[in-house]
Amino acid sequence: MQEKPLAGKVAIVTGAGSPIGLGRAMTLALVEAGARVAMVDISKDWLERTANDVRESGGDNCVATLVSDVSDPDSAEEAVRKTISELGGLHILINNAGIVNHSGHGIGSRNNFWDITSETWNQIVAVNSNGPFHMA
Repeated sequence: MQEKPLAGKVAIVTGAGSPIGLGRAMTLALVEAGARVAMVDISKDWLERTANDVRESGGDNCVATLVSDVSDPDSAEEAVRKTISELGGLHILINNAGIVNHSGHGIGSRNNFWDITSETWNQIVAVNSNGPFHMA
């Protein structure tokens, strides 16, 4: 039997909670490769549902769930600290968390950047640009 290439490694995947998202798929792939994963998301419900699915594949100790907002430096730092404390280290960071402006989406609609409010733009930048910085 081939050894798992990421055995003994610990990863953080941000935006890992969505039941249909890339974070879920990347978490599953990391676990299947032998890593233990700290799943980070702002939605506790999504995290728990997705983590339960991942545990069916990788076992009870393959993931830890951390509710965290990557746009908040203190929250991001706490997620890293908890990962190291709970999983025994940190080797891999996948900055997957991201948001988009969903207003105006629909068949035949356009989403012009100049129609985005300053508040919405600041939130998008806080998560998509500042979030990876805070996590790193």
